[in-house]
Amino acid sequence: MAIAAAQALPFTPVSRTHLVGRLTTARDTPLVLLVAPAGYGKSTLLSEWATHDRRPFVWVSLAQGDAGPAELLRSIGGALLPPRQQPTLSHVCLGLARSESGLVLVIDGAHALTTRDSLDVVSALIDHSGPGTQIVLASRTEPALGLGGLRAQRKLLELGPADLAMTAGEAGLIARAHGFELNRAQLDSLMRRTEGWPAGLYLAALAAGAAPDPDSELAELAGDDRFVADYFHEEILEPLPDAHVEFLARASILGTLSGPLCDFVLERADSGRLLKSLSRQNLMLLPLDRRDCEYRYHRMFAETLQAELRRSEPQLEPVLHRRASIWYSEHGDVERSIDHAVAAGDLQRAGDLLWAHAAGILGYEYGGHLSEWLSRFSPEQLAGSAKLSLAAAADSLLSGDRELVEHWAAAALRRMDRDVPAAERAALEGEVLLICATVTEDRMDRLAERAEAACEAVPDDSPWRALGDLLQGVARHLTGDREGARVLLERGARRAAPGSPAMQALCLAQLGLLAVEEEDWPSAESVVARARAQVDRSGFHGYPASALVYAVSAEVQAHVGRIEASKLALREAERLLHALNDFSPWYEAECRIAMARASARLSDPREARALVGEAARLLQRAPDAEVAMAWIEESRSQLARSSASSAGDEWSLTTAELRILQFLPTCLSLREIAERLYVSANTVKTHARSVYRKLGASSRGEAVGRAREAGLLDEATHTGVAWPA
Repeated sequence: MAIAAAQALPFTPVSRTHLVGRLTTARDTPLVLLVAPAGYGKSTLLSEWATHDRRPFVWVSLAQGDAGPAELLRSIGGALLPPRQQPTLSHVCLGLARSESGLVLVIDGAHALTTRDSLDVVSALIDHSGPGTQIVLASRTEPALGLGGLRAQRKLLELGPADLAMTAGEAGLIARAHGFELNRAQLDSLMRRTEGWPAGLYLAALAAGAAPDPDSELAELAGDDRFVADYFHEEILEPLPDAHVEFLARASILGTLSGPLCDFVLERADSGRLLKSLSRQNLMLLPLDRRDCEYRYHRMFAETLQAELRRSEPQLEPVLHRRASIWYSEHGDVERSIDHAVAAGDLQRAGDLLWAHAAGILGYEYGGHLSEWLSRFSPEQLAGSAKLSLAAAADSLLSGDRELVEHWAAAALRRMDRDVPAAERAALEGEVLLICATVTEDRMDRLAERAEAACEAVPDDSPWRALGDLLQGVARHLTGDREGARVLLERGARRAAPGSPAMQALCLAQLGLLAVEEEDWPSAESVVARARAQVDRSGFHGYPASALVYAVSAEVQAHVGRIEASKLALREAERLLHALNDFSPWYEAECRIAMARASARLSDPREARALVGEAARLLQRAPDAEVAMAWIEESRSQLARSSASSAGDEWSLTTAELRILQFLPTCLSLREIAERLYVSANTVKTHARSVYRKLGASSRGEAVGRAREAGLLDEATHTGVAWPA
């Protein structure tokens, strides 16, 4: 019996043991389908399987011209039947059935089988295969064989692109086989780009061999590389009609493809049908659902097609992006609408979209995208559009850079008359004034006046009205009008809730300071928890302007005895505070005062003094912030009492000791404290003795008194506490 061998592909120098194992254990499955685009190593995998399986392999490789039933039978019969026997369907079926130990009939290139007669031959072979005999079809497209029944009867094993894609470990082996040793980041980049496509991995290694920096080239290979583009053109695009190539190239500007979207963007009416047809041909066009509604390209194939579009129709690309932006905007997808407006280089549309949604963009998961979107325009382009300049000013505000806020706000005002219709101008100017007031007004009276005047021009439904409430609330709070501040800050938090979580978090943090000042610790804990939750589930946590949320959180957590949480919040507040660039003095002072009070409670008086000193210097620029000045004096007095109580020596309690200290004013015994903290009684006793020693106390009651004098604990609300041993 003749056995044909397949030529191993050069781009898979690794063993696919796990796939060979799946094929070997499925020997009683009559039909095996390997369906994947070009370059997924279907033939190589079958060759490796043949070397591990004891059964004979009969191999038939089809070209497009070999696809008729007569040619198919002749090819199979030549390998399966005795010489001079007619390769009729009945003879071939008998030949399969007579194999005592079973065999594997591989039809490679089965996508060439397109006629009904040829497919009927394959169906007959499947029906007449004996025990241990399997029909294997390696194809770029799924054959029309009525596979539903075979699936239901478990008579079919299917391997597709996801199964045949290389793993990261296998990609590393390919790189090493070509002399490259990739680090984890480079390997991850290579896998993201190739999606495990074996041919792509081989081509990446091939391209890297001729590059001056091979490792970087291997990790950064894209679909517009000559080696990759040539492969796609030869294996996928050249056999297609020109109209199909044109469709694929024009649609490549879209991340997700659907019939309605492609119809609108490409101005046609048959996109859904064409997408379904092309996806069945396995042209690196992957369905995203089982209803043939949405698709996407393989990343490198999309890059090749985009390069083809720029080469063949360069003037069309921005037009297509503009249409896509309109479609997504009409369907409520803000992020993609902005993406395409920016890609189109449409300054007016991009500016309109970015500014209309800036307040929300800055506070949600894709908040970081604003900086990325803006970075795709040159400084000249940003300055040439009032609304792009405004978006840049807003981004700079949350990034905490006073100089850039002022620069982009001035650029916006210069363009206002030319870019903005008269009916919109007053509201837009009011929003500019609010952003500027945040960083340019140091005195509280001027801050309140400017914010109030700006709000008169800004519509009530503008997301920036919450910023106006915040600024007026801060001004009232720091000048002593606490009730007026509360009303404004609560209104700002409500206004910001639907679409501006960054502003809501700042309003809540300021309310937290107000509650701390009034010693309403349950309220302080509640509003700060809400502020942190808003920050944590949005994109605001990465912006330096969120420092106040963490600073107030550190103070509240320290007060309620959550020592580790307080220290974490304090470190984050410090990191964000250092990233601010000449921001508002009142804001930076508030952050430092809250951090100083947290540090004092965490037994770090030296750091607390430094922070208080920095806050005092900042408030020299805001002399009417009387309440903040009072906070500073109160902190200095507390730190002085702390120093006096420790006889001038700075003590420092560990985290574990601070946790024990929080329980010492209670009536809990040391054993009961140990049960609360899930540690042993001996551990609590050891830490308690260390606290007594550091505080210069000889008893639990004396230690509590010393801690209160030092500001590490609040004053007792009652007397006559009986201290257990």
